[in-house]
Amino acid sequence: MGISDRFRTTGVDPTAVVGRRIIAWLLDNLFMAIVVLLVHRGDVAFNAGDGLSINPSVIWTVTVLMVLNHVALTMTTGFSAGKAVTGLRVVRRIDGGLPGFRGAAGRTLPWIIPVPFIPIIEAGMMLASRGHRRLGDRLAGTVVVDRGWIGEPIAIPGLETSPTGPTDDAGSPRDDGPIVN
Repeated sequence: MGISDRFRTTGVDPTAVVGRRIIAWLLDNLFMAIVVLLVHRGDVAFNAGDGLSINPSVIWTVTVLMVLNHVALTMTTGFSAGKAVTGLRVVRRIDGGLPGFRGAAGRTLPWIIPVPFIPIIEAGMMLASRGHRRLGDRLAGTVVVDRGWIGEPIAIPGLETSPTGPTDDAGSPRDDGPIVN
């Protein structure tokens, strides 16, 4: 009996890892802040006469770090630096496999929108939705689970068992025939 069978029989939600996801997000941001401070050594901001301005090279550094950590690392391993520390993995909802480029880039897309309250929206969606999926997860077709679930089909209580559509008892796609009005 695999891990997914044990949890399915008890009705445990494999995506109920919101606390660890928040810690992973904080660790990812801390990691990027430390690298930015080490690379730029105090040149992060400067006085432009009319106020404090951010050094443009800092924006490029953060962009490169974000692409490396949230897209490249996630698409090849299933985790960012913070998720690796907290024991989480990003998987495709359909089959539990690695998210690939489309999944990793789709998950990162909401974070590049320059709106200050995006983290609040994303956290609210994580807390209130079935499968604890934020906007990025919905765009990418991914879920975040404990590392023991990688490679396992993900059954989320309260959602359909197959995200691709209805299936018959054998797990094959079901053909309901033509739609008649």
